[in-house]
Amino acid sequence: MNELFIPLVIQYSYVAIFPIAVIEGPIIALVAGFLISLGYLSFIPAYITILVADVLGDIIYYYIGYRSNRDKFSKKYGSQFPSILNNLNLVDKLWQKHEKKTMLLSKLSYGLCIPFLMSAWVSRVPIKRFIVYALFIDIVKFGILMVAGYFLGYSFQKAEGYILYFGIMVAVALVVFVIIYIFYSKKYAVEEIAQLEEEIK
Repeated sequence: MNELFIPLVIQYSYVAIFPIAVIEGPIIALVAGFLISLGYLSFIPAYITILVADVLGDIIYYYIGYRSNRDKFSKKYGSQFPSILNNLNLVDKLWQKHEKKTMLLSKLSYGLCIPFLMSAWVSRVPIKRFIVYALFIDIVKFGILMVAGYFLGYSFQKAEGYILYFGIMVAVALVVFVIIYIFYSKKYAVEEIAQLEEEIK
């Protein structure tokens, strides 16, 4: 993939970076860092371009969720992640009770990122807060990735694999968190019902 990205960015500079960053922000951040080290790009314009493009991509996913009702959303994405997205009440609770954590894990996870970002509107997360969270996470994430690309030089391509593995690990952590959350929610509900029955007696 980099064999395609690098010549495009060298030839068209920030004009090429923007559309790529909407779809593949982390990879193009590494590429940009590498090309900055060679003098083809400047850090600040590349950094701002990637930030704006990635946040725009998140907003697009948010509004795709906006155009989907809960049933359509569950049908389309529930089959991919049945334990999570088929239970939109659970997703609602995650966004309502752990909004910042859910956004962070959504942005960093591999495979769960897009459906979870889309579920933000389904769960009625305000667009202003959504953008602030996305921007804050991206400021840190892309700063680290661009600096990594700069200092890794030609070895930056090896970092792509680490990004993928890290994203998978975060996705697994998110799934485990959800499963534990479901377990304790059910356990708490059973205890509440038992307590109510005792009080009735």
